[in-house]
Amino acid sequence: MTKKSQKAMFVIGVALAMSVAFAGKAQETRRTPAANPATPQKQITPQEIRKTSVEDWFRRLGNDAQLGYAPFSVLNALIAKAKEGTNTCEEIIRRATETIDDPQQSMFRRWQCCYVLSGIGDKRGIPAVTRALKDQSEIVRGVAACALGAFEQPEARAALEKAAGTEQAPAVQKEIKKALRGEYRKKKD
Repeated sequence: MTKKSQKAMFVIGVALAMSVAFAGKAQETRRTPAANPATPQKQITPQEIRKTSVEDWFRRLGNDAQLGYAPFSVLNALIAKAKEGTNTCEEIIRRATETIDDPQQSMFRRWQCCYVLSGIGDKRGIPAVTRALKDQSEIVRGVAACALGAFEQPEARAALEKAAGTEQAPAVQKEIKKALRGEYRKKKD
């Protein structure tokens, strides 16, 4: 893993932790091995990322703890997997978009998919993350704001500006403001 990808994964992890922490419903969203520090946490290897299908990674999404992985390992594996090629990237964008748009999917999986799309950085992910800004869940809306803040495209900023004028939840407003200030952008090396 390169220094640049390690740094990107760290930034995503910090944003994830901040997003979960801002929610008053931490019990509902925080189901990771971090709750039990004695639990060994597997790291996903580049070989495992390559050999595991996109479909299998999506099945695992949100189940890091049950699988013995460190928190958000599967999310980061999907971001890394997207770099394998155009078809793989398109499949991940499509599946993440479908997950975000499906209200029957768990809130946890929906907000993780917002980060998958922002981690990939492809502008085709912006519409789905923008729709997540209108989700019923305050947590999903807050994470969507963080995720949009990672995009550099003007469409992401326009969506955040529009949401700033309509969002009622103070915690989500806070995340929107941070995103508009560029606090979730990847730092240039």
